[in-house]
Amino acid sequence: MQINIACAINESYAPYMGVMLTSLFENNKETVFNVYILTQGLSKGNLEKIEQLCKTYQNSYTVIKIDSSTFSVAEYTINAHISIETYFRLILAEVLPVHLDKILYLDVDILVVGSILPLWKTDLQDRSIGASEDISKSFFRNYKLDLGLKKESQYFNAGVLLIDLKKWRLNNIFSKALSILKEEDFLFRFWDQDILNILFEDDITFLDRKWNYSGLSHSKRYYNRQIYDARIIHFIAGGKFKPWHDSCEHPYAILFQKYLSDSFFRLEKESKSGFNVEVFKARIIRRLKYWMIQSQFLRIFPRYD
Repeated sequence: MQINIACAINESYAPYMGVMLTSLFENNKETVFNVYILTQGLSKGNLEKIEQLCKTYQNSYTVIKIDSSTFSVAEYTINAHISIETYFRLILAEVLPVHLDKILYLDVDILVVGSILPLWKTDLQDRSIGASEDISKSFFRNYKLDLGLKKESQYFNAGVLLIDLKKWRLNNIFSKALSILKEEDFLFRFWDQDILNILFEDDITFLDRKWNYSGLSHSKRYYNRQIYDARIIHFIAGGKFKPWHDSCEHPYAILFQKYLSDSFFRLEKESKSGFNVEVFKARIIRRLKYWMIQSQFLRIFPRYD
């Protein structure tokens, strides 16, 4: 089985994409991946590491250069915490090979910890996109009204998107997205994600949260239901919840360090400290408590079963 993956990065985010792809390849060894990387440009060093990574797992990759001026209408939304590359997913249907009918878009602040074949085989029920509902319901209950969405509509997270490229091309999604950016005087808080929610309010198949699991809910019930079945972990919050920060408080940050240590993108400070399986076990148990840990930990380190 072959699966088409797309992601968008700049130079500084290349190592994080490397970690994401390492986790994807390591946990899907029976699958052949064609990876499409949208970027303004990458250094020779990062390109060499990407080639090494894909070659090691016998997967292919294609770098697609995007002219940032294409998104000049979005420049007013860019700040220190968001780059123009976040909008690149909007242009997927325009720049990917025309023979591709379907693509799985993944943000790079993600770990894949299980087989994604069932996700790839999901029936979109003649809809243009598949995505998981964003867990921040209390916030989005009011915010979606600001976006002009219906009260009963669900707001989805755009970090994991299963896309019907034929429908995107047929419906001129990129052109419509640019029109929204040009015409709206509303300052989008979640950038391209807001635009996608506007475009696909009535044209989406909602995916199980195991395909976009954040691990940030304070609800024990939510953890109990999801932790054992999570396949994709998404570090959705910013700042201290991004796993590459030393002060990261996300419960899965140490798992990110594990895949970082296995990747071709090992950073100097991480490779100095190394990866200690006993420390990993202790931290996970301390952070997630007894009712959050068993299945996920033992799947990754079965010798502790």
